[in-house]
Amino acid sequence: MRYNYNMRMRRNFSRIIAGSAFCLGLAFLAGCEGEDESQIIEGADENADFSITYPVSGQKINANPITIKGVGLRDVSSFRVRVYTDDWYEQTGSYSKSSNNSWKYSDVYISGTGEYNNHTIEATVTHSDGTSDSSTITGIKR
Repeated sequence: MRYNYNMRMRRNFSRIIAGSAFCLGLAFLAGCEGEDESQIIEGADENADFSITYPVSGQKINANPITIKGVGLRDVSSFRVRVYTDDWYEQTGSYSKSSNNSWKYSDVYISGTGEYNNHTIEATVTHSDGTSDSSTITGIKR
């Protein structure tokens, strides 16, 4: 009786591990650059101008790295995010765009203490015709 129980537990554990690995793989693929998500920001206006909507200027953030979100991402040739603390720091994360032109960019790192705990985040999208749009938020603190 004990042998059967242990074998069943091992089989179930193996299924759980395999299922978890599969889900992690799907989660990784969903976060890859340029992947479409149904709606990152529910109800976002498809025709909105390019802007960062989260976090908002002056907000205190408890996580590091953070994910920024926004609206108005249409024709994309390149997407760039920089953080200013005492200098501009190029971020090396990736973006996802949804069908309603909302977007998110992960991972954005903010660090610093004292006078350097005051960050500016700038997102810039360059379009295929060479034009670009930028959005900046200021006063982000950890």
